[in-house]
Order: sequence, then C-alpha cells, then structure tokens
Amino acid sequence: MVPTPAEAPLRASSSRKPKPPKRFADEALAVVTRRPRSKAASASGKKTAKANAVRKARRTTASTSRKKKNAAAAEEDDDQCADEPDQDVLAEDEAEELAALLADEEPAQHKRRNRVAPQRAAEAWEEGDPEFVGDPVPSDEARAAFPERYMPVAAAAAKRKGKEEEEIKARRHYSAAKVEEIVYSIGDDVYVTAEEKKPHYIGRITELFEGADHGRYFACRWFFRPEDTMISTTKLVDDHSHDPKRVFLSDERNDNPLDCIVSKVKILQVDPKVGNDQIDDIIEYLEKPKTEFQTYIRLSRIEMLDFSFGDQAGPGEGKLLDHRPLKLNKDDYERVRQIPYKKGANFRDLEGVKVGPKNVVEFDPNIPRVYLESGKPLVPDYAMKFVGGKSLKPFGRLWGDDTVPTVVTRAEPHNQAILHPSQARVLTVRENARLQGFPDYYRMDGPIKQRYMQVGNAVAVPVARALGYSLGLAYLGKHDGSSDPLFKLPGNFFSPGQTEGVVRSS
Repeated sequence: MVPTPAEAPLRASSSRKPKPPKRFADEALAVVTRRPRSKAASASGKKTAKANAVRKARRTTASTSRKKKNAAAAEEDDDQCADEPDQDVLAEDEAEELAALLADEEPAQHKRRNRVAPQRAAEAWEEGDPEFVGDPVPSDEARAAFPERYMPVAAAAAKRKGKEEEEIKARRHYSAAKVEEIVYSIGDDVYVTAEEKKPHYIGRITELFEGADHGRYFACRWFFRPEDTMISTTKLVDDHSHDPKRVFLSDERNDNPLDCIVSKVKILQVDPKVGNDQIDDIIEYLEKPKTEFQTYIRLSRIEMLDFSFGDQAGPGEGKLLDHRPLKLNKDDYERVRQIPYKKGANFRDLEGVKVGPKNVVEFDPNIPRVYLESGKPLVPDYAMKFVGGKSLKPFGRLWGDDTVPTVVTRAEPHNQAILHPSQARVLTVRENARLQGFPDYYRMDGPIKQRYMQVGNAVAVPVARALGYSLGLAYLGKHDGSSDPLFKLPGNFFSPGQTEGVVRSS
C-alpha cells in the first residue's frame, strides 16, 4: 500500500542553465519501512502457617486445575519470547561465561515539498540540448495510449474536471530521448532536478513526447522518501523502520521538460523481509543460490545420498522450511529495534549505559533512566548485572563475518548474541539450522521453542557426516588407524555426489 504523500507534487524546476547539472553515479535505492511494575511484596507479619504452606506449594508445583486453565496460554508462550529471562538458565549461562572470562583474564594478568513549475521550452533548441531518439510512436498507437494528450482543449478540460493540473497537449510521442549523451527510455527511473539545496527528486519515466508548443517533455511518476509522506516516526509497528534509501512509488505524476533529468538511478524492489511476527512455515526461495554453501545446503536428500528417513523426497522445489523466528514480546521488540545495526552492537549501545573501569557497565549518572511504553526500563537490570557487568552478550547483534558461538536450545536475546544483522528479530529456526549444517530438506516439528531445541546443541550435521564416512571406511577395512589415527577427508567431500563411489563399492 503506497503511503499518502503530504502534498501532491507539482512540476520540477528546469535545469536549463549555463552549467549542466552535476551527474550522480547510479546507486541502488531500496531497502530500498503501560503495564505497571510489580509492587513490592507485602511486609505484613500476620501470615498464618497455613498460608505460608500454600504459598510454598504453589512455588514448587502447579495444580491440575491451573494446568488446565493455562493450557492455551502455555501453548502460545511456546511460540513467543518470555517477558523476563528464566533465572535458572540465566544463572547457568552466567556461571559458564564468568568461568570463560576468568580463563581469559588469567593469562592477561601475567603479562515531501512543493515542486516549482518548469519554464516552458518554447524557445529554439540548440545543438547538445535534449532530443528524442528514433522515430515517433505511430499516431494511432499514441492516441490510443494517451487520448487526453490529443483531445481538443474543450473536450480535455471537461474530462479533466476535478484534476488539479492541466496536461500538456502532445504533437507526437517517442520511446527514447537523449539528455547529455545518455539515452533514457520509458520505464527508466531517474533523478529529477529539485530546488536549490534540496535533494533531487526521484521519478519513473512514463511518457516522452513533443508538446503542442514544440517543447520536449517527459511525464514522470514520483517516488517519495519516508520524510515526504505522512508516515509517523513515533508510531511504527513491527518491522516498519525505514532505511534512509527506501522510497515509495506513488500514483502522483506530472509533466516536466526533458532537461530536468539529471541521471539514471537504480530502484530495486525487495520482497518483504522476515518479520518478528512471521507465521509461515514454508516460503519461497527469493533467488537462486549465489555461493557454494547455498548450493550445498539446498541439495535434496537424493543428491546428498541421504536415505536415513526412508523417504527420498524432500520439500517442494524452491521451498524454504522453518524460516520463522521466536516472536519477541513487546518490551524486548522495542529494545531490539534500538540496538544499532553494526558489528558488535549490544545492550551497551542503548541510551544511558556507559562502560566504566575494567570493562564493567554502569548507568550514566548524567542521563535519566529511559523507560519503555510499558513502564519497564529500556536497559533491564539483569543485562547490567550479567557476568558482573562484563558480558557483551545481552541483546547482542551478530554480523556477517562473525564466528557464531554454540547454537543453544533457546532463542531469547536476554543473555546471548542472537539478533539478526539487519533486521529487528532473532535468528530464525532455519538460520540456526544452517549454522549447525542441517540441509534445507530437514523439517522441524512442534511449536517454535521446540524447534529451536531440536536444532540447538546438536552435533553439527557436517561433523556427523564426516564421522560416519570415516567409520564406514574403517568398517570396510580401508582405514584401521594403526599407522595414522588422523583421518583426512577428501577435498571434494562436500561436493554433490562426493560419496557415490564409496557407497557403490560397499
């Protein structure tokens, strides 16, 4: 749905000046979009032994009636991130990371706007001025495609009733034009001259024609930047944050002199990214594999010689399975959206946090503590205290060249780096599975949290294949390990059909 422009665009300024407009290199433009805090427990001393016993029992086990009452909620929770991290899990992870930090430290101790109407190009044209290329579009075709351009003035005015702007009458249409030695065609996306000190407009050429006044024109359908529209930056939901290069194609169009064209620009249409609330279990691959890894990971069971399931068929061709993330709760989603999209970003980049001596985080006393819409703090206490304030993991964002740590059975970002490099979400089940080497034909089962468990802490599939291959050779007596316990895989081990010879020989 195209956003409503703040003001309908008028025509662009003419650029017919002594000096030609500065030419810009082509570039890609497309992505290119109060719950109160819990009160303190009562300090009353009038609690009976019976009440204490009941409270203790509730802490240790849930009653059958409560299980039935919360069954639906529990199932929903299995697909969504909890409001707060599990304290037991947090403690275990903290102990592990603290031990790792101590081990690392020990060696260290030793050493949108109005557009100005154009000047009508009725004067004589000179050599080097914009010109049309090729023969005119046949008259019958042009009149059929653009009837109002060729209507008598009175008839056109009657048909135009209600429109704000008069269309320029045409003598003939063309398919291409040349401006400063660059040839432009119908459908090209272009920069168009704007007012002084303003960024060039962006438009798509829909017509090229000679006007009844002998001027040379193009009709342009406008793109709008987010700041040109009625989009509110304070009420963005889900993943509708806007890249500075993102543009929106509108239905607004008008006529401009050819010499308003500055240069071509490449507009890329990008399919919607996977959002925090993605619910589809199966989606289409958006493009063909570009790397050796993508080619390998998309192989079918037959191509990988995998008959362990008895089913030789994989997913439908071109289908991607389990590309769904654990849905973040509202508070965590608000936090994640504020984590910068850069290498090494984490909760330390949030407002109000500073790093003190010995790499320990602390709240900046000069900045008031920031709170979320729910009333909870932007930077939670558990993140500040994790591993004594030395951890970089809470709400950590991964990067393309990072070595990813062990893929665990959870996807909550409270104490691990699991945020997508360029999107406001955690890694999907499929992304985690790929990190573990699971081919794309593997399909996980159950609620989202269970799928993460199936992937996490598993032996990486390439490792399992390598072990199976070496054990198979040992079983066949082709390698006994007596002379050299180190077994080296052949160089083409992960190429399609690499083990065919071995399988046939058995």
